[in-house]
Amino acid sequence: ALTQTKPELDDGQTDLTPRYAAAGDLVTISVTFDKAVTTPTGSTLGSEVIDWTPQAGTHTSWSGTIHVAAVDDSVTSVALTLRGFTDEAGNTGEAVTSGEALAMTPTLTLDPISDVNVSGATSVDVSGDSTRFESTDSLSIKAKDSDGKEATATVSPNAMGNWSTTLDVSGLKDGNISVTVNGSNALSAKADEVSTTFALTQTKPELDDGQTDLT
Repeated sequence: ALTQTKPELDDGQTDLTPRYAAAGDLVTISVTFDKAVTTPTGSTLGSEVIDWTPQAGTHTSWSGTIHVAAVDDSVTSVALTLRGFTDEAGNTGEAVTSGEALAMTPTLTLDPISDVNVSGATSVDVSGDSTRFESTDSLSIKAKDSDGKEATATVSPNAMGNWSTTLDVSGLKDGNISVTVNGSNALSAKADEVSTTFALTQTKPELDDGQTDLT
């Protein structure tokens, strides 16, 4: 019997590993069709053509890889498009864009923080930049002293990706303070943590007059 229904992508089984990636990263694509098909030649993830693992004949499941192409900082995800697949009866499926897209890894930067040498210092300004975050996303800022005591703040970037906030350091001990920034965007893509350190000196040196000796 002549079968004329075109093969279709079973998109509920589409899998991208990892779910988000940066330029140059290797991503594995696994797709399943509603019937056995030939290699989906010419399929793409973003601008890159997928390199499918060779299989002879027709199969319902195909797996392949790409290295992620560089994209503009404003691009938060790239589409998976399947094409070039034909079933055993010779019916060619329509090109289809999957509901699964690859999120692009967002980025964070943290500006250097000047040493704080102020008696009774209570706060320090922290600022930086970001890409692929929205103004509705939230970044976590953490300062930690040598005893492990923490001061935290959350901040949202502006439309340009810049962010700034003030950390309350009044409860931290004098010495080197480490500051870290983390964040995930609305696509659950996580930026690499960024960090810096600064020296905190809140207490001024005082004379221990009990040790004073005049000879």
